[in-house]
Amino acid sequence: MQNTRIADYFEASLIDWEGKIATTCFFSGCNFRCPWCQNGKLLKKTITELHKSILSLLENKKDWIDGVVFGGGEPLLEEDAIEFAEEVKKRGFLIKIDTNGSKPEILKTLIERNLIDYVALDIKARLNEENYKVATGTNNFFKEVLESIKILIENNIDFEFRTTLVPEIINKEDVIFNLKFIPEKTKYIIQKYNPQNALTPKFRNVKPYPDEYLEEVSNEINKRGRLSWVR
Repeated sequence: MQNTRIADYFEASLIDWEGKIATTCFFSGCNFRCPWCQNGKLLKKTITELHKSILSLLENKKDWIDGVVFGGGEPLLEEDAIEFAEEVKKRGFLIKIDTNGSKPEILKTLIERNLIDYVALDIKARLNEENYKVATGTNNFFKEVLESIKILIENNIDFEFRTTLVPEIINKEDVIFNLKFIPEKTKYIIQKYNPQNALTPKFRNVKPYPDEYLEEVSNEINKRGRLSWVR
């Protein structure tokens, strides 16, 4: 296969896919510019041959690695994610995708070809165009995010939605609003914000919500028939 946007990888992670030992691949390039982004070093696209090392690792460790996580950056930014998924699947591994939801056509292709087993889609803000523009630094992809949400709901794929609660970006009322788009019994995970490596100086100084607030938000989600916990 051709070279890919994979900029780095962890050989084995216990935290990137719950209940699985996974090799985590970090794809470079992202079409969002979230001011609070934790992976700013991956925003610029780079092309590498790291996929060769990863595939070799998988062949040597197939007895104890369960699957591969495609993270980033945005792994679905280009079709190299499809080609790499095909190579991983040939070797018998599960695949999880961490995505911002901006590329529904690639997401749909992966699902239709049975190339992926789990999807975690990040909901960055209240699901309206203006809030998404502020949260992501772009006004181009809100409709695509809604389409990706719809694709996950309507297809036979295991998935979760997740939101990092960033002060000044999203709060409890916003999360409750988002439930209009999320069916009952769907996983909607709440994550704590870490300002340490934020993309912009302003958000490095934003104090995270207290743990009690995160639990309160998660409890409100559960009260409304969805499945939530704090991660």
